[in-house]
Amino acid sequence: MNSRRTFLAGLGAAALVPASLPAALPAALPVALPGRGPCAPPATGEYVVGVTSNPLLPGPAGELVLRTWLSVAADGTGFGILTDRYGPGSSSHLAVQSAVRNGHNYTWQGVVTRSNEPLLVGQPFTLSAHVQGGIASLDLVLMGQTFSGQGRITD
Repeated sequence: MNSRRTFLAGLGAAALVPASLPAALPAALPVALPGRGPCAPPATGEYVVGVTSNPLLPGPAGELVLRTWLSVAADGTGFGILTDRYGPGSSSHLAVQSAVRNGHNYTWQGVVTRSNEPLLVGQPFTLSAHVQGGIASLDLVLMGQTFSGQGRITD
């Protein structure tokens, strides 16, 4: 029977599932990076989350709103994703190969490892950030196109 009561009961049970998972679970889920084999999320380093776009670009690129997520270890390597809800062809996996921090300025560089758009695979990217007041101004350069926006960096 599908009713509001069974829906709400199921929703309540789903909310309890994360609390029942062990804290070590994320470390047990390895992510494979090209040339590095499996690795766990970094114990120290940076997490970057943000949204970038550039409506001045011609064609479909000007319609993209890219959600950007990076997880970078203390050694400057890591992984990430780019997604656009309405442009699934741009969804990509990233391998971060280097990171530089100079005060409130950050720069991460790497390469697209997988993508729904075959032309993006193997392409380099650069994500730059300037942090002020807890908010990061982001610039993502991919295939010679710059997408700007805002996000957060935690380290």
